[in-house]
Amino acid sequence: SRLPVSENERTLPLPPTHHTHTSASCSPSLPTGDNNSPVSISPPSPPPSSSSPSASPQPDDAFTRTIQLGNDISISVTEEDIPDPPLLTFTNTNIDELNGMWDYTPKYWQDRSPLIVKNQRIPIKYWRDLYNARIKLPSGRPWKANQWKGMKTNYGRWRIIVTRWRRLSQEEFWRDFSLPDGNHMSFSSMVSHLVNLRAQEDKELADRARREQFSTVFSYVKGGQRLVKVKDQDIARQYRKLNNLTSDWDDEE
Repeated sequence: SRLPVSENERTLPLPPTHHTHTSASCSPSLPTGDNNSPVSISPPSPPPSSSSPSASPQPDDAFTRTIQLGNDISISVTEEDIPDPPLLTFTNTNIDELNGMWDYTPKYWQDRSPLIVKNQRIPIKYWRDLYNARIKLPSGRPWKANQWKGMKTNYGRWRIIVTRWRRLSQEEFWRDFSLPDGNHMSFSSMVSHLVNLRAQEDKELADRARREQFSTVFSYVKGGQRLVKVKDQDIARQYRKLNNLTSDWDDEE
């Protein structure tokens, strides 16, 4: 039977009962091998590349071009082989010297060109090929950057003078390029005279072409659209080509 409880007796709560459990590891279980030893996990290797590594780009100083110089002469050069273009000035008194430096035509060539590359004198006619900045080096930099720009205008002037000089006798040439007082025109005046002659001839041929099958023949495609030529110079050049007309203007253009 239950004993009586005195007034001063307090009922104490029983202490909580603790149960002992074997705690599981919070780490995920790892697969084991046959000998129950842990197996390390490594990230998967990337699949082998199907293409071989690209070769390193060719250095600029190893980039070689072969220039055809006429008369079955060619020269292979790097950019470093070519010096800066020589400074040349021609007047109405030394056109024959210009003519003798222009190309390898035996009857004109005087072996006097001041540009020497790999022990070869280079005629002026081929300077454009040597200094042509449209060629890109492996780094993307233009070949002989900006050097052709500085000589392009003079090159064009020299070319049209040489072309006319060779087509005419000296008597005919100076008859065309003399002033009313009998003195010879200056070199720059001769060039201006030829530029005006070309503009006049181009306009005459362009007007003639426009009266013929113009829109179908004198046109070109750009960006998927057919455009009709508008410049007299472009129209005249094509007209001369179609009709086998000789000209001092169109050589090498």
